[in-house]
Amino acid sequence: MKSEYFLITNAKARFVSVFAPNKHGKYSIQLILDESDPQVAELQAKIDKLVKATFPGTVRGLKKPLHFGDTEQDLVRYPEYAHTVYFEPSSTYQPQVIGPDGSPLTQSGGHPWSGDIVNAAVNLYSFDVPGNKGIGVGLGQVQFWKAGQTNARGLNTVVFPTADPKSLTTAAPEIVPSEEKTFEELLDECPF
Repeated sequence: MKSEYFLITNAKARFVSVFAPNKHGKYSIQLILDESDPQVAELQAKIDKLVKATFPGTVRGLKKPLHFGDTEQDLVRYPEYAHTVYFEPSSTYQPQVIGPDGSPLTQSGGHPWSGDIVNAAVNLYSFDVPGNKGIGVGLGQVQFWKAGQTNARGLNTVVFPTADPKSLTTAAPEIVPSEEKTFEELLDECPF
């Protein structure tokens, strides 16, 4: 199994199950990015690299983790998915959940929840079992960054953060990009 690590910043969270497993027995969180976010192209490039390295040639029915809101959601019913790309990393183990200052968070603290802005360390990996091939996304650490906006249903609105990740505080440098460090150096600093 081949894998690639990636740090996601300023993503909207939805379907948050990071303190207790979901109905499938996994810890997970749906991460939503604006389709124009440069992280989408970086994720797609890493996915394509894994596909080429693991599955040479053409493979029918290959599962990929990225979903496109404009084509895969009912935008009349769920307008918050317009012009977005989303995916749902998961793990059988509870991820470390930290606050903006890097301190551990617990479920009683109330964050993160649907609509919040989070940063997350994820692991893209290939899988190949009989009848099921593709690329999956594992969940590592989750950082609640700031409270987000929710609509009447408690879902994410279409407003995305405008903050440049370079302008974010360095309170948790292991998952916040900076101009002085390369992406690979940031990955080396991740605590998992």
